[in-house]
Amino acid sequence: MAVITVRDLPDDLQEFLKADAAANHRSLNKQVISALDEYRTLKLGQAPGKKTPEEKRRAVDKILASIQKKMTRDTRTADEILGYDENGLPG
Repeated sequence: MAVITVRDLPDDLQEFLKADAAANHRSLNKQVISALDEYRTLKLGQAPGKKTPEEKRRAVDKILASIQKKMTRDTRTADEILGYDENGLPG
């Protein structure tokens, strides 16, 4: 885990963070991490680690393309597949 130091933090911001931390039963450090994570969520418009709908669509398209490459058409007749002979009897 990385360690960062915040210098020249305005007093009013520090007091706000302390009060917010106390209200959420967190340490000041945990509150700052939570606030940064919330900011990231708002900035990205999504929860951390979750794919956007566009990323999901591209992943599905990639899977479908891979499946289509592997597909081969079965040239047997339905009777051959089901195991019937030319008289319609099980083979």
